[in-house]
Amino acid sequence: EGLGALHLMRNDALQSIEALSAVRGKLLGGVVITYNPQLSSLQGLEGVEALGANAQGDSLYLEANTQLVSMKALSGVRDKLPGSLCVVDNPKLTSLHGLEGVEGLGVNLKGNSFYLASNVALQSIEALSAVNGRLLGALN
Repeated sequence: EGLGALHLMRNDALQSIEALSAVRGKLLGGVVITYNPQLSSLQGLEGVEALGANAQGDSLYLEANTQLVSMKALSGVRDKLPGSLCVVDNPKLTSLHGLEGVEGLGVNLKGNSFYLASNVALQSIEALSAVNGRLLGALN
């Protein structure tokens, strides 16, 4: 059981996803949040407990959300992600706080388990300290 995927892409005026607070449990697909220049947090996703992966093999893909400062709404996500974790070009994001419950990472079709790039304010990935075991893909 579970819900499908969550894709929020290219929404120039989207400031909040708090209306998604009724989403609970497992998402069978991945979470893709890209090119939402006004979105500052993922508040509204606190009820999500597990992620699947999308057709590209990504469990969580965050890219070019220029105001995003926090991922802590994902603190309910636990266990291993079946796909990759990609965090790219989120210039105000200072940490990956919220992902402390993630214990492992899968791999996407590009061969990556963890892809982190161009997050100029990012100071720490300590939130991933619970990740253990073998990573099947690359760390980039």
